[in-house]
Amino acid sequence: MEELEKFQEVCEGRIKCLTLAPEVKGAIPFIKKAVAHGMVIGIGHTHATEEVIEEAVQAGARLSCHLGNATPKPLSRHQNLIRKQLVMDRLMVSIIVDGIHLLVKS
Repeated sequence: MEELEKFQEVCEGRIKCLTLAPEVKGAIPFIKKAVAHGMVIGIGHTHATEEVIEEAVQAGARLSCHLGNATPKPLSRHQNLIRKQLVMDRLMVSIIVDGIHLLVKS
């Protein structure tokens, strides 16, 4: 949080959105503090369990940033971090559909 506050000072408070992997040590308390400072927190580049995703949303995360990017393979068909994020009403989802970040086979 101290590092973010330094960046915010240099940027004159212009940082409004930040993406992080919620499974990283200290991420959940960080989310709470950043949200308290008015930031939108995104979940991204994550290998989090469904439980950790739930904790992140409870802490205030509101965005799934480029959903599916850097997701480990293979994923369970029914219990997986992509499905969990898609069914959570409090999360907005962003997807990069450039054929590289999200590969769809027809």
